[in-house]
Amino acid sequence: MAAPTHPAPNSAWAGHLAFVIRCAVVAALSYFAASDIGLGFPAWAAISGLVVSQDRVHQTHHAMRERFIGTVIGVLVAALSGTLLARAGLSAAIQMAVAVGICAAIVRRYPRYRACMWTCPAVFLTTASSVSILRVGFDRGAEVIIGGVIAGVVHLIADKILLNARLGRDDGTA
Repeated sequence: MAAPTHPAPNSAWAGHLAFVIRCAVVAALSYFAASDIGLGFPAWAAISGLVVSQDRVHQTHHAMRERFIGTVIGVLVAALSGTLLARAGLSAAIQMAVAVGICAAIVRRYPRYRACMWTCPAVFLTTASSVSILRVGFDRGAEVIIGGVIAGVVHLIADKILLNARLGRDDGTA
């Protein structure tokens, strides 16, 4: 009598489960990585990893690229406008409004870089008086990049594991 065979899981179900597991792993790894290197707001790394996590690897990598470019734009605009407008004695709220306005103008032309708009408040609202806005911008940008890179790497690894599992099942070795 032949051993009973177990049906392969529904591929849609497997895809849903893979996404759920990837997101959980990305959030934890991103948070731990940013925390371990001493960044002040490691939650931004976890959030960034989740924002770029998509269903397909190419979608995740596309979201990573757009988020990274948008973040760099937002950090540069926040740091430059914050530095210049602080010298003029303007409040942080005005500095942030000007930075967001500049980024919003950029987004009207390049909508895929809209991360720049929320990067500005992330920089301004996490700035301490003892730390330069440029340093804070660098730290927030590093958190975003850490989360995004971890999301991309985890997605690649997960897809490789799923592909190997499918190939193993197809050739009768699983």
